[in-house]
Amino acid sequence: MDSITTRYKEPVSLQIDSGDVTSVTASIYIGVPGQPYILTKSCSLSDGVGVIYISEDEMLIPVGNYSYQINIEDSMGRVEKYPSPEDGCQDCSDKFPDFIVCEALDIS
Repeated sequence: MDSITTRYKEPVSLQIDSGDVTSVTASIYIGVPGQPYILTKSCSLSDGVGVIYISEDEMLIPVGNYSYQINIEDSMGRVEKYPSPEDGCQDCSDKFPDFIVCEALDIS
């Protein structure tokens, strides 16, 4: 999974294509591993495809480096987590893709 870089208070659109027509929901979790997540956002999927949209007002995440995870739920309620966990993972903080919030000059 690729890193996501955005500016403070800039909306984010994330295209989701699960590759599975039975997928019905996608959720993104943003935070620091080992701590409560600071933002979660979900979207409905149609034939496994959809867009997670995080609005300007929701992007009040403090400037900094975070991690993110995507969960995909299918019509039977099964959840797949991406990136997938590895067996024997003790410290997974470097296993998640980055979600980077940069400063913005036009926001006071």
